[in-house]
Amino acid sequence: MKKLLLLLPMLVLVSCGDKHMTLDRAKVSAGANTQAGAGDAAVTYVRDIKPIFQRACTACHNEGSAIPNWNSYEVSFAKKDRLLDRVVIKRDMPLGMPMTDEERALVAEWLKLGAPQGGAESTPPPTQVAMPEPPSASPAPEAPSEPAPAPAPQPPTSSEGEILTYAKVKTAVFDQYCALCHNENTGDLMPNWGSFSVVSSRKDKIYTRVVLEKTMPPEGMPFSEEARDMLKQWIDEGAVE
Repeated sequence: MKKLLLLLPMLVLVSCGDKHMTLDRAKVSAGANTQAGAGDAAVTYVRDIKPIFQRACTACHNEGSAIPNWNSYEVSFAKKDRLLDRVVIKRDMPLGMPMTDEERALVAEWLKLGAPQGGAESTPPPTQVAMPEPPSASPAPEAPSEPAPAPAPQPPTSSEGEILTYAKVKTAVFDQYCALCHNENTGDLMPNWGSFSVVSSRKDKIYTRVVLEKTMPPEGMPFSEEARDMLKQWIDEGAVE
């Protein structure tokens, strides 16, 4: 009986210790779950940013274009400073597609975190818009074998002696520099500069963006001052077809 009484305090201590150990394990488990939840909430390219790019950017920024492909994490990461400048700070991209303030804030947060990739790719690639290849230059006409007849009377010419028509501007400017994004497959959001009626109805906007502001084509896209001058001359002369 005395031995039993002596053992009772020891049994109580052991029991309390087991309870404390159980509580400690529960706290650790809860802490681990909290940390896992915080990791799941981080903004990643795969889960959060790529869907934004697919909706608003990859009609132009895709595998087949001459500008950065935002479907690629490696390209997006390498160009993250440019994304910060154009999407978050200047807010002049994307062109023709709306991007909400919430989406821009999400891109900003992703860049602030170091542009993490996240898990494996789980979303299918977007349907790509077929972008036409710029047409090759027309071959020079062969010299006539017989003397050419006297030329018919011509309408007034420009100061350089050349009659500028839409057909000439289309070949030299729109097809060469703009058709990658502005073609018959891109819809109203990216007007088709291959159509005279579309260009004619938007010539004031073209003049403002290309000639005055010089914000189009976008930064990083090739465009010569000769092409800009040619477009200006054509519109100044009445934008004839």
